[in-house]
Amino acid sequence: MKKLILALAAFGLSSVAMAGPSWTYADLDYLVGDSMGNNNDVDGFGVRGSLGFAGIWHAQLDYFDVDDDPNDSVDGFEFRAGIHPAATDDTDFVLDIGYFDGTAESSGPDVDFDGISLRTGVRSNISDNIELRSFISLTYGEVGSTDFTEIDYSVGAQYNFNEAWSVGADAEFNGILGDNMNLYVRWSFGDMM
Repeated sequence: MKKLILALAAFGLSSVAMAGPSWTYADLDYLVGDSMGNNNDVDGFGVRGSLGFAGIWHAQLDYFDVDDDPNDSVDGFEFRAGIHPAATDDTDFVLDIGYFDGTAESSGPDVDFDGISLRTGVRSNISDNIELRSFISLTYGEVGSTDFTEIDYSVGAQYNFNEAWSVGADAEFNGILGDNMNLYVRWSFGDMM
């Protein structure tokens, strides 16, 4: 019985290791890419925030507002929550669920979209200054009255100037906004609790 208690305690302590990527941050984003279905240019801005807590949990909120040339604009948000246990001292395994909602405005009638996604992947500090990440998502949603199911994936890299400030880029393929690149400046601070 003592061995079981010690093993559980060791597992609990290892799951709250703080050597991995920071999960509490805010950033300002510039989005550029091609929209889904019609290969129109997309550019705009976004803001993101994430809160890490209890060692392995996170909650995130993203807002985006982009122009989808020639006449359209798309704005919306995505909320996700999940876990990120340490796979190694420098790498977190990520599993979370998200909900997104938004509106595409054009010269015709506005079109609402919403849905949910299940995402998994890894975030890893490969050095003191560089983080790499990779995710795959299964998304179920509705655009107007049309249902869709998609698999999208993303890769990203981040350069940390210090513990607080960093810049990075994420490339997403087949996502909510089509294929896009997100360039950002991030301010990270300590996880809560």
